[in-house]
Amino acid sequence: MYTEMFEKVLGQVPAAPETMIKFNKLGVAMCEKLVHLQLDAYKAAAELTLEQMKTVAEINDTESLMAFWQNQGKVVNSVREQQEGFVKALTSLGNELNEELQQVTTTVVKQAA
Repeated sequence: MYTEMFEKVLGQVPAAPETMIKFNKLGVAMCEKLVHLQLDAYKAAAELTLEQMKTVAEINDTESLMAFWQNQGKVVNSVREQQEGFVKALTSLGNELNEELQQVTTTVVKQAA
């Protein structure tokens, strides 16, 4: 019983490095996409922050202060839209990873059978 189990496992060993390479490449590719997504989010946040700081620095009277406060609703909507876009991109990335992992796993299971 144990001999058969070990023979089956050892018979699959040649395919193991190939499978691990596939999983590793997939992991690296997804990590790269995630990093780019995060960098885009950080860049958008930094640009918005700098824009807001410049606008605040230009406030010199009550009229410019009122204009700044009135514009904050547009800023909030812009941030919300950006965040929704990032969440959709992240969800898409997760779905892509799931599909590709399932494909690799299905291939490995078929090869092992």
